[in-house]
Amino acid sequence: MTRQIGLTIPQTGSQRELKITFPDSCPDGACPVVLALHGSGRGIGDYDTVPFYVRQKEISLGYGYAFAVLQNGRDTYGTDEGVANVHAAVVWLTGNISHGIPVTLWATSAGGICAWRYAAAHPEKIRAIIGTFALYDLDCGLRLLQSCRDAWSGKDTSGRNPAENRALDGKIPIFLAHGTDDTAVPPEPNACRLAADTGAYLHMVEKGVHGTGDFRYYEKAPHPALSRCGNR
Repeated sequence: MTRQIGLTIPQTGSQRELKITFPDSCPDGACPVVLALHGSGRGIGDYDTVPFYVRQKEISLGYGYAFAVLQNGRDTYGTDEGVANVHAAVVWLTGNISHGIPVTLWATSAGGICAWRYAAAHPEKIRAIIGTFALYDLDCGLRLLQSCRDAWSGKDTSGRNPAENRALDGKIPIFLAHGTDDTAVPPEPNACRLAADTGAYLHMVEKGVHGTGDFRYYEKAPHPALSRCGNR
């Protein structure tokens, strides 16, 4: 069963689409939730059509979670607007689906900045975070990625880099998978630094690159995160 809603963001009055797929084990809709934070240029539809993203949904449903995807556009790079959108989604999901159980975030690539910023501000609302070649150092993204520069154009980045703030220190269980050969989001300033800062679990995928063709990213990191609170 799936459900799609138009979520009104209180801070801006704008609407964002939120799509939820329910596992067979929760026919009444009362179950823990994974909220997926997509990468740059991605969105809700990719989790139905691109096998790499469909697999995230399949894994989550297998552990008894409802799987939600927020359409966050360029703001998935962790702009203030993007973080506000995540907050609105989390509040709605915990109030209407998980019945108060904190949400697990699954951040891919650019969505990492939103995940780390939001979790640092609202640790009580997050059960765990899964990061798949997720961006941690905003300065790294601004230096290497035009899409990141576009998303942050005209916006103040001061005090908004999770890697500088180190506000996540040990507050939330984090489970990372990152490729050794990722040049778009290099592992050293991102996953490796985040693991050093927080003690996060890190699975380094040998010869792994920044792309959607390698399912080894799902061999280890998601499972301890989801087994903590699922219905399986």
